[in-house]
Amino acid sequence: MPSDVSEEETDLSMPGRPRSGTMDELTVEIKSEGSARKYRCAGHTKRCIKLTTQQRQFVSKCSADTSPGARAEELSKGLSTTALEDPAHDAVGFFGTAGTKQVRERNFALLDLAIVKLFAAAGLPPRLADYPEYKDVLRLAAIAGPHYIPAGRTILMDNHIMSEQERVRCLQIDFLQTQTRLTVSFDGGDVRSGEYFYTVHANTAEGRSFILEGHECTTVSHTAQWMAGMVFGVGPGRSHRALFIIDIHPHKVMETVGIERFVGVSSDSTSNTLGCRRILTKKIPTMLDLPDPNHHLGNTVKDVLILPYFKLTIKITRGGIKKFGQSKQAKEFLKQLRKRASAEQDISIRGIERIGKTRFANVTWSSISVKRNLDLIRTLCTDGRVEIKKYNAYFIEDSAKTLDYQLKLNQLIAVTEGAARAIQCLEGATCNPADVFLLWLAVTAHVRAALKDSAIPEDVCNDIRGIYNARWQEFFVTNPGHDAYLAAFYLNPKYVNSSIFKRPNAVAPPTIKIPGTTPDVPVGIRNPKTFIAVGKYLFDQGVVEIEHGVDPVLIAFKKKKTSFVKNFKSQFTAYGQGVFPFNTPLGTMHPRMWWRTLEASEHGGIIALYSAVPHSMADERTVSVITWINPALRNLAKVNTLFGFAQIRGWYKDVRKQKELLDGTAKTRASARPSPEVKFYNIQRDIETVDDDDKDIESEDSEDESEAIAGVPDTALSARRVRQPDWLDLPQEIFTSSGALDLEMVESEVDLDSTLLLDVLADMPIARGPVSGPSGEAALEDDEDDDMDFDLGTWAVT
Repeated sequence: MPSDVSEEETDLSMPGRPRSGTMDELTVEIKSEGSARKYRCAGHTKRCIKLTTQQRQFVSKCSADTSPGARAEELSKGLSTTALEDPAHDAVGFFGTAGTKQVRERNFALLDLAIVKLFAAAGLPPRLADYPEYKDVLRLAAIAGPHYIPAGRTILMDNHIMSEQERVRCLQIDFLQTQTRLTVSFDGGDVRSGEYFYTVHANTAEGRSFILEGHECTTVSHTAQWMAGMVFGVGPGRSHRALFIIDIHPHKVMETVGIERFVGVSSDSTSNTLGCRRILTKKIPTMLDLPDPNHHLGNTVKDVLILPYFKLTIKITRGGIKKFGQSKQAKEFLKQLRKRASAEQDISIRGIERIGKTRFANVTWSSISVKRNLDLIRTLCTDGRVEIKKYNAYFIEDSAKTLDYQLKLNQLIAVTEGAARAIQCLEGATCNPADVFLLWLAVTAHVRAALKDSAIPEDVCNDIRGIYNARWQEFFVTNPGHDAYLAAFYLNPKYVNSSIFKRPNAVAPPTIKIPGTTPDVPVGIRNPKTFIAVGKYLFDQGVVEIEHGVDPVLIAFKKKKTSFVKNFKSQFTAYGQGVFPFNTPLGTMHPRMWWRTLEASEHGGIIALYSAVPHSMADERTVSVITWINPALRNLAKVNTLFGFAQIRGWYKDVRKQKELLDGTAKTRASARPSPEVKFYNIQRDIETVDDDDKDIESEDSEDESEAIAGVPDTALSARRVRQPDWLDLPQEIFTSSGALDLEMVESEVDLDSTLLLDVLADMPIARGPVSGPSGEAALEDDEDDDMDFDLGTWAVT
């Protein structure tokens, strides 16, 4: 008898679920310290070699026996020869109630058999049977009756799918024409047939995304002007609004929805996509230029990892992942050790993360997965059960090489994990520009702490600081739309007077004031530089809205410039001071909703920042869907076909989600990003480990580790198909080394030691700093001064 099997006699009279003879036959009770009885199976299936011959025969009988005398709990709901027999062969039971039941049971069995044959012939995943759409097909087929003949492939593709795609597009346009403050995003991709495409999405402030365009562009030069024409949607022959004399898709994207409904544009920052954003924001002054922060953070991580100091560490990590990803035996050894360790430590130890095509900080997450399995890998390599080619010496217990590898692996994780966690947070559909600024501050605080304690050589630390400084400057200083992030952050009433901004030292001795170094601001404004910068940006945006926008509250000031200046100064000062009506607590309300309560009054109207979606993740998700429905077995599918599937799928998923939200039956995914606050400890990452071979998931096909582990965001459309050089050997971009981070400088008004910043990327909540909130009131004057200019002047207001 196995050591884990209990010798105690089972009490058959215990209350509970009725006993199953099948389960009694195929399971054994195991030893248990608690009062609850525990069992394990004697085997797994009717062909399991761990079952006896008699047990396997018993299982086979139970799987097929559907005779009236068979016990229900001993039957599987499978097909049987008896159920498939023609009832006409049984002359006695063919008539009456018994005959009707027999015919119905035979039809059920034939339908089940047809479904089994379909799934087997087409290679469909069993998961499909759980889709509500699948159940709708069977239910409606029963209603349609035997006269319904399903459409063939040609009619299905050329008629039904294309017609439904056009209907869905019209429904999307109809809905979007009822919305305001939309964000347009775009990105490129390719399919297995070799065709290139670009997608264009409209994103609402509530986090809903709609595919507006899937443009096949294999033979087109993807210039900035071509992209702007595609996104803006202006064709030839349009005089006063024509931007580009080019031939484009007749679905005019932004123009079809209404250009005035858009407040921002987002994409990655390759030379052509960046140029496209510049063209759009120049032609439409009210639009915000919002480069995708995830691509930018991904490039920041890449810049750090490409430093020569980490090159060998990454190669060793890659070698270990490749071994356990390709060797079934090594994978099973590690899986067994992990299960044993999980049971002993009473925690779940996840496996090594496999490498997929989503490359944002992929090396960091793979390194973290290797770190949590490092002791187990060392055990396998030390006792000789696993040998990692070229790098086995780095996984032998207590050797100098393995200790050095562990140190540098920890250092690599320490200086990139903050950015990797921020990327996870920023992928949420409800993110806004304030979240981007907050998470970059949190990343900087994380890196600053890591460099102090990581024992990385000082010259390498200086290089890392130089990289983060350069990327900070690129995104938040030199980017034409950079002011939007600080403004949105400052306009969150939770942060305006929080510990994130440095508090003036009330007990410090007086210092000599150098003229021009400290701006004059009203009394009660704690951070003058931030107040001045945000105020000027908001004022300029307000003027742009007055002159070019459609907001009725703002365009009313077109001939009342003096009134606008006075009202703006008064309101923004009141907000910075935290007085009425800006002293209303935020609570759990989203900042966008908090400002919306003021929008219909003179205290609001200029705030569109919290409605803009500052990333192009909707396009990334659509590319992932297209990759998922374009596997190797469907490698000839064309862009238009795949886009039709994706557009229909996206619309009906959104319809179902909105219905569930309305009914109160919506289920929140574990990986969903909460709103209004995005914290890393609230997010459960969707991971795929090397031992998930049997996991039935909607994922992309895995690639060869040598390419996929790169962790480099795609900058060329062909990157997914064409073998690229090893990114570790690519030329390293030159950054100016620095002994300090920009946000550590004396002139910075950000406090990197704030507990609010430390809390953002932490594994669990930590103590929070004090918060308070802002407010203002002013009278609207009726004078007209259209001959004057909008002049903000100074902040010396009373």
